[in-house]
Amino acid sequence: MPNSKLEIVELDNSEDIREQLADMLMETVAGGATLNFMHPLAKSAALAFWQKSFESVASGNRIILGALDGTRLVGTLSILLDCGDNQSHRCEIGKVMTSLSHRGKGIGSQLVAAAERTARARQRSLMVVTTATGGTAHNLYERMGFVHAGTIPYFGSDPYGKMEGCMFYWKQIEAQSQAAAT
Repeated sequence: MPNSKLEIVELDNSEDIREQLADMLMETVAGGATLNFMHPLAKSAALAFWQKSFESVASGNRIILGALDGTRLVGTLSILLDCGDNQSHRCEIGKVMTSLSHRGKGIGSQLVAAAERTARARQRSLMVVTTATGGTAHNLYERMGFVHAGTIPYFGSDPYGKMEGCMFYWKQIEAQSQAAAT
């Protein structure tokens, strides 16, 4: 059941937010999530990743959504907008994470739904996402209407070095301007 006091917002580049994001990234990687980092992930590397991510936000190439339980960040999702001139109709979902203490409460679903609304508002009509074969995130994407396009085996490793495949998903969404015209 979704958390009723949860608020999904676009995150700002404050020191507190970067610290919470870095802690969540370190926790998630330590828990085995395949997020392009190896365990152990140093705090300095996690902070550097988020600083670079917020530079991408400032240039208009990324949106970072956060799930806040009061002032505590309990989930995040990035929307990658820089897909090239001939792909300006699409975006990618990346770095979907929920704090271990808040898993199973519908936060991932709320973040993905917010990402779809945000993408529509930015005239995006196609979303893509990838996830490792060793996890359970594919269940979320399939529940949310994403279509499995295929799997590449031995695509990368989990944070502990075990090779895993990568599952590719897509979802057609209707951009806001198209919806308003009908």
